[in-house]
Amino acid sequence: MKRFLRIAAVLILLLAVAGTSAWYFIMRRSVPEQAAYIPKDAFAVMTINVRELFLDQQFSGGHLFPEQPEKKLPKKEFEIIQRAIEANDGSGLKTRADVLAFAYKNNDQAYIGIALAMDDSTTFGSLWRKQISKNIPAQISSMRSLPTITFDSAAFALSWNEHAAIILYPIGNHTALQTAEECTRLLTLKEQQAVLAVSDFKTYQNESFDVALWVNVAAMNAFTNDARALRFAFQHQQFLHFAGSFQKGVLAIHAEHLYDSPQTAKADPKLLLPCDFKQALGYLSYSFAQPTSNEEYEALENIYPFSALPFSQTQLKQLMPLLDGHVSAIFHDTVQVEMQTIGFAYDENFEMTPDTQLRTITVNGSSCCFGLKDKQQANALIAQWMKDDEIPFSQQSGWKSDDWKGDRLQLIDNTLVFTNWSEQDFRIRKAPQFLEKMQAKLPLGWWLKRSAQDGLMGWLYQETTTNPGLLFGEHIGDLTFTPSQYAGSKKMYDIRLNFHNKKINAFMQMMDLYQQATTQ
Repeated sequence: MKRFLRIAAVLILLLAVAGTSAWYFIMRRSVPEQAAYIPKDAFAVMTINVRELFLDQQFSGGHLFPEQPEKKLPKKEFEIIQRAIEANDGSGLKTRADVLAFAYKNNDQAYIGIALAMDDSTTFGSLWRKQISKNIPAQISSMRSLPTITFDSAAFALSWNEHAAIILYPIGNHTALQTAEECTRLLTLKEQQAVLAVSDFKTYQNESFDVALWVNVAAMNAFTNDARALRFAFQHQQFLHFAGSFQKGVLAIHAEHLYDSPQTAKADPKLLLPCDFKQALGYLSYSFAQPTSNEEYEALENIYPFSALPFSQTQLKQLMPLLDGHVSAIFHDTVQVEMQTIGFAYDENFEMTPDTQLRTITVNGSSCCFGLKDKQQANALIAQWMKDDEIPFSQQSGWKSDDWKGDRLQLIDNTLVFTNWSEQDFRIRKAPQFLEKMQAKLPLGWWLKRSAQDGLMGWLYQETTTNPGLLFGEHIGDLTFTPSQYAGSKKMYDIRLNFHNKKINAFMQMMDLYQQATTQ
């Protein structure tokens, strides 16, 4: 899968830097024609607007790393494809057309794919038959009268017709041959079987964006086997829209949720702040509706920060009517705690003996806060639970765990606080005024640095000398969310991914970081 993702990234990068003619700058958006080969039940479709990304690159205001423009991208797959295109006098693809990435489920098998618009299928076929196949082991055959390519080292397949090329990868144990059969099936879809038959998708594709994500909620629920937490979080919703634009130092995303009926404005979430704001690296604040069924209670138990509480589902159901609907999670710095591990060792007579060790570990500090309608009732309820379990608890001092975690729980000023932050003073503060227009500030860059050793990027690029998680973490700032606005059946809000460098376009920063991260 690593190789597939790298090759997919290479194709996207090639398209993103192609095209220089003057009419390029005045072209208007239209619905991508290759969407005719994406199935109607796709649960997610990402659209990459190559024309806009090209403009972002041309007028970016420089590079994050000054030496980057003189460097070629080092990945050998990129170099192979680039040399092959030059030798082939072109790729045969429409270099100014959108790139569509999608995911869907067909019976018991799920797939992710890429759809590219075709300009000259003969040239594209020549590229693979005469050029790329010299360097990348592949088998070229024909299925459903369509040219198809499978590879020795991966289960993904590539097929094309005169309008589009489809790259498909199975999320499962399918063989390359089975994936190739599915790939050609997509290229023979009828009009009513494709995602273009969904009017919401067509409408959304005409909007202006650099990168966009469209999600079909019903299809997503089917893909996740109706996971309770997701179904509860997106109940009564039909589609999710995320349209992103790259600006200097910022990726700005406009989000829309389309419901099955008109929505009324909900009260803005209240930030519950049980510490000095200087001790908060980030926060999450939202309002929730009271669950009405056992299934919704089960779902809520798996949604953060409810999932952090040391209460059972039955206890949570008893506590819920006493909550006022406001929830906050405050993210602090890391906490060092001593954990006692108990194992076994063999003595000189080869008999097992207990082996107890104390080691210091580092965990992320956080405080989960829940607004209360009635502090006294909540206190009495929790005190009874603690008494039943013979655990010391009082309204003044609350409860503190006696294990290595250092968790504490206390009720203060109509707020229930559960924390592992050792410097927590349990005093509620009024949130700063500038936070009134945000419901979340997530320290994304800090998390990336914290998980640099075992994060996703580290897994994708294990062979590189650069630590991608650390590299991205040093340049990416925080992720912020504004309060939601309502209009008819839509809920809307804005997301901003902030970079530390405010002088360079965010797209170029991400491109430069990718290039730096994949340099041997």
